[in-house]
Amino acid sequence: MSINKTKDDRSYQVKSSENGRHVINLTIKRDVFDQSYEAALKQELKNAKRPGFRKGKVPREVLEKDIKDALSMDVLNRLIPFYVQRAIEQEGLQPIAPPRFSDLNGVTEPGTDITFTVEVVEMPDFELGPIEKITVKTPKLTATENELAQTIENIKKQSPELNTDKVDDKWAKKAVKLLGLDKNIKTLADLKKAFKKVIKEQKQIIYDRQNESHIIEEAIKLSGIHVPHEAVEYEMAMREEAFRKDIQKSGSTVDEVLGRQGRTIEQLREMWHRDAHVALERDALLKVYAQARGIKISQDEIDAEVEKAKKASPQADSKQFESPQWQNYIRSFLLKQKAYESLIREVMGENEKEDPNKDKPAKEKATKSKKSPSTAGKKKAKEHKTKKDKKK
Repeated sequence: MSINKTKDDRSYQVKSSENGRHVINLTIKRDVFDQSYEAALKQELKNAKRPGFRKGKVPREVLEKDIKDALSMDVLNRLIPFYVQRAIEQEGLQPIAPPRFSDLNGVTEPGTDITFTVEVVEMPDFELGPIEKITVKTPKLTATENELAQTIENIKKQSPELNTDKVDDKWAKKAVKLLGLDKNIKTLADLKKAFKKVIKEQKQIIYDRQNESHIIEEAIKLSGIHVPHEAVEYEMAMREEAFRKDIQKSGSTVDEVLGRQGRTIEQLREMWHRDAHVALERDALLKVYAQARGIKISQDEIDAEVEKAKKASPQADSKQFESPQWQNYIRSFLLKQKAYESLIREVMGENEKEDPNKDKPAKEKATKSKKSPSTAGKKKAKEHKTKKDKKK
């Protein structure tokens, strides 16, 4: 698709492709550039100093010999972002990374318009894939005797008072008291039962996290989500910038911190790149899922979250929580959270709701759904006997 537009003193052409990439060819009219250049030069002349000339009295031709090229670029650096931003707004684009500039022409050619090109990348449009195809494993979780024995050994190592060879009911009572466990645990058998329950709960947490990660990964694949590398590179750059700012605030240097961590900046960049890629794919999926399922965030939900933030940071200026930027951040956060929870429930729910009789013959299904004649007869006979006893 190619669009030609002329607005005021701006003209541009947009070439869009299906993968969210837009090439914009922009033109800055020469008279507009010249006016901006003259205004900037006038300001420079007011403050210019040169040997043999008083401040503000330096001839134009003398000053321009030194600063013309630099001043021209300075003027362009102020004009170009304005032109690009206006084109982006007029086209309704939503860049996921800063625009990339190329092909700057006409700057040094009097009477010629200045042209340049920018590439704007948006997140491609995705559709939610057939997530009903996702399956999750639900193994029966148990606590083995070896795991139980290891748990007891770990407790003995961590608590010198419990580090004895004899493990009996007396030891169990002491462990309950020291570890602050349920006072109803009276024997070693009770304690082992409690430990087994904890072990199974810990295993369940691990399996739940693994299943959730599996669901997200599979949903991303089924939806064909591929994040443009520009978005990943930009996100990675933001993470590195935040890292450097934090180090600067702490009074350390990057080399000092890397030395203590035993890492190189290249290793950190690899980690940032990987994490950024995963985070962006996940965000894109949750956005697609929220759209497909009609998930919305109400103002009441935003207000409730804002109140939580205010209570968590009582010293912060409460006005910052009311700004549009903060409200949009909260909305985005809540939307992703709600979409994530809904997606997990949907996939897990589909697995839980599977009919265990779906592959069985209809006759067997009917038998399963009704009481057998013999069972019904026994119940009727029992009721008759009860009534007879009551009469007596």
